[in-house]
Amino acid sequence: MSVAERGLGIDRKIIPATRMDPKIQPFAAVIAVTTDWVITHISANIVEFLDIDASVLGHTLDHVLLEDAVHEIRGVLNATAGHGGAGRLLGCDLRHGYPQFDLTIHENETGYVIELEQGEQLSKMDDIGLLRGLMARVKQASTPEETADKAARSIRALTGFDRVSVCRVLDDERGKVVSEARLPGIRTLLGNEIAAEYVADMGNVLNAHAQQQIVADVDATPAVLMSGPDHAPLDLTHAISLAPTPRSLAFLRMHAARAALSLPIINDGGLIGLVVCHHAKPLRAGFRTRMLVELFVDLFAHEFAKAATTP
Repeated sequence: MSVAERGLGIDRKIIPATRMDPKIQPFAAVIAVTTDWVITHISANIVEFLDIDASVLGHTLDHVLLEDAVHEIRGVLNATAGHGGAGRLLGCDLRHGYPQFDLTIHENETGYVIELEQGEQLSKMDDIGLLRGLMARVKQASTPEETADKAARSIRALTGFDRVSVCRVLDDERGKVVSEARLPGIRTLLGNEIAAEYVADMGNVLNAHAQQQIVADVDATPAVLMSGPDHAPLDLTHAISLAPTPRSLAFLRMHAARAALSLPIINDGGLIGLVVCHHAKPLRAGFRTRMLVELFVDLFAHEFAKAATTP
C-alpha cells in the first residue's frame, strides 16, 4: 500500500525539546492558568496588549479579565474537551476600554494556555459560500496535477502569500513539491524534494500546532514567558505563536522568505502532503484567514488523496 493510500503516520507522543523553549512570536501574547484558573505564566509582551504585568501572577483569571470573557473561555474548553484540539474565540472583549482579541485556547498537563491576537475586522464575506466555490473548482480538475494547481491558487488567493507550494508525501516517505502558485519573479520550488526526516518532523510539529504553523517575521524578537518561582517552564508544544527554531529560521532565509504558513494534508489520519506558504516580507496570516485555509485544506485532503490513486 502506498503512502498516498495509507498516509505517513503522525506520532502524537513525539515532542521536540525546542517545544519547551518558553518564547513566543510577538504577534501574540500568552496567559497560562491552572485548572483552578490561577495565572501561572504570562508573556512579557502582554503589557502591550492588556497593560498588565507580572503582578497578576498568582491571581485568578477573573481578577484580570472580564467575567463574560472567562465564561466564554470556559465554554470553548468544555466544547473541545476530549478532542485533543484547540478552541477558538473571535472578537472577544477581555477588558473594558481595550480592543477585541481573537483567542486560541488549549489544554496542557497543568492547566490551560490562552493565546491572544489583535482581533480582525469582521468581513461581510460569506465564508462558507467562498469555500464551497473554491472546492467546486478543485473538484472540476481532471488530473492530479490540475487538482493540486487549483488548490495552490485557491490558498494563495485566500492568504496573499507570494508563493504557495503543495507537497506530496512519496512512497519512500520523502516529500516532493508537485504544484505551486507564485507571484511573478518569485523563485520556483516546483519539483524540489524534501528529506523523509524533515517530512516526519514537520508532520509531528504541525500536528502539535493544531494543524498549522505560522512564522510572521523571521527577524522578530521573541517574547519570553514570566512565571512565579514555584512554576516549571511552560510547555508550549501546542502554541500557534511558538517562536520558530533556529533551523526553521535558517530554512526560511535560505529560500528568501521572511514569513511562512504551513499546514499538513491529512487523509484518514495519515500525512499525505504539506501546504507551505512563503512571503518575501513580514506577513501575519490573520486569525480568520488561517481558520479558512485550515478548513479548505481539510476538505482538499480527500480530493488530493483520490487524485493520487486515480489511474
